[in-house]
Amino acid sequence: MKRLLFAVSIAFIIYCGNAYAQEYDINKAINETAGYIIENADNPTAASVGGDWAIFALSRCGCDIPDEYINRYLNNVSAAVAEKQGILHERKYTEYSRVILGLTSVGADPRNIGGFDIIKPLEDYERTISQGINGAVFALLAADSQKYELSSRNAYLDYIISSRCPDGGFALGAGSSVSDTDITALAISALAKYKNDARAAECIESALDLLSRRQNENGGFGSALSETCETTAQVITAMCEAGIPLDDPAFVKNGKTTLDDLMSYYIPGGGFAHSHSAVKVDQMSSEQGLYALAAVKRASEGKNTLYDMTDVNTENTTALSVPSVKHFDDIADESVKNSVDFLVSAGIINGKTENTFEPQSTVTRAEFAAIISRTLNITLVPGNSYFNDVSENDWFFGVVNSAYEHGIIKGVSDTEFNPYGNVTREEAFVMIARAAVLSGKDDDSGSTDTADTLTRFSDHAEISDWAEKSAALCDKLGIIPYKSDNIMPQTSILRGETALMLYGLLGRK
Repeated sequence: MKRLLFAVSIAFIIYCGNAYAQEYDINKAINETAGYIIENADNPTAASVGGDWAIFALSRCGCDIPDEYINRYLNNVSAAVAEKQGILHERKYTEYSRVILGLTSVGADPRNIGGFDIIKPLEDYERTISQGINGAVFALLAADSQKYELSSRNAYLDYIISSRCPDGGFALGAGSSVSDTDITALAISALAKYKNDARAAECIESALDLLSRRQNENGGFGSALSETCETTAQVITAMCEAGIPLDDPAFVKNGKTTLDDLMSYYIPGGGFAHSHSAVKVDQMSSEQGLYALAAVKRASEGKNTLYDMTDVNTENTTALSVPSVKHFDDIADESVKNSVDFLVSAGIINGKTENTFEPQSTVTRAEFAAIISRTLNITLVPGNSYFNDVSENDWFFGVVNSAYEHGIIKGVSDTEFNPYGNVTREEAFVMIARAAVLSGKDDDSGSTDTADTLTRFSDHAEISDWAEKSAALCDKLGIIPYKSDNIMPQTSILRGETALMLYGLLGRK
């Protein structure tokens, strides 16, 4: 992984009161958290965790993100938008807003992604606010991030202002009299660009007053059992958007600031934990913790706020918005070619060389673990290896751990994985069937009559007992690519066959 290093290491010092001083090396925390996110979300796409927010956080903190990482994200999003014909969700319009923010942060144009304009759905005011204030807040944040044209902008502003609770904050549910800290902070972030509107300014002031009153003696929010990294991250972001210094006396309790509380969740060398009782770094917490630190860093340097992305270079917008598809010279079968083109553009599989894919080559168990992990976009699992023959220095360490922990792969014994051994067809059936169930495919394989399902293959009796139900499920889902009379279950699976099966697993057939 390319190291994410800043040219200058800056220590941020926050002074509160006359005698209090706390110093944090924010750049070091940013650098380490960014490294964790890139390593553990290596196939970013249009997703809430390990996707758009990860890209947004990485981009806005000023990290040197590898070009191939950004391109993988753009290719994945473009492919997803095209596949869904521009309809990201029938009801949750925050899906559009989140993707818009992710794309805008890297200079891509959400008005031309995968051949669709995903800002246009936000013109539908009624559908957008069907999620309540959340829909309106994120629609404004998305539209204002690059000053995109949006005819319903003022309607969203009015909706947010009219949704203020009696206590001065904002709640997720309509009609609630008790506000929510996270939603209140998000509303401040959305309203911050409208401070010249007297109504918006009054809402911001009352919301900040509420947050100040809710801040506890640790500098955070909530009780000991409900304090989270994410809540504090949202408040810090809101303060920076509204231009409130972190050492503002209203936000210093017992000598502790919001930054003090945020950094109490930080695990040196990694990222952020979800709660004070958690001992492991959490992906979602790290993403929100990172963009809160980005907000602090940007404020200290006098740069645009986190959500004001008018400073992002959009000169290469069109080029970035079009997924690049690599065609290989050695694929003759049209169905294999289509499968490979899609999987390569989505960052799931790679060629063997610049111009060759080698569809007739075999696939090792380590390679299969990597491909299936990328297909499902599952988080890489750090920590100790589960197998004696998989070490921390192996390129496949994370993907093997991840696929094992998600129940997709198993070892050849309790202690050995055999990473360089070839995957047989029946082993592939088993792993893909597990992946199908994990991804929400209908699992009634237990009741599938294998004899009826696989009898079209003259050698179906040669399938091992442990692989029969999985083979039957793969066949039922249309994933088995073989049209001949023989299935040859103990034969090593080939790269071209693997591409066909994964293409089928993704529902592309």
